[in-house]
Amino acid sequence: MIPKRLVEIRKSRLLSINENTNSSYADISKVEEEAKESRKMCLRNNWMVLDVNDKSVEEISARIIQEYHKWKRKKKIQKQ
Repeated sequence: MIPKRLVEIRKSRLLSINENTNSSYADISKVEEEAKESRKMCLRNNWMVLDVNDKSVEEISARIIQEYHKWKRKKKIQKQ
């Protein structure tokens, strides 16, 4: 997710619970650092990264299940 969009979502979430929107939770530099670290973690562990921008929860879930089944078939073939 684009850090700028994530900040908007976090600010909205903070407003909905009557919290200060200026917290580090919604700070752009903090969010950019979190995004950078998560990308590094995915690369280190060879994890797939999915673009979930503009996707519904159902679409994301379906994609994850699809990728899981592909992975499982690949593992089964490797065992043979």
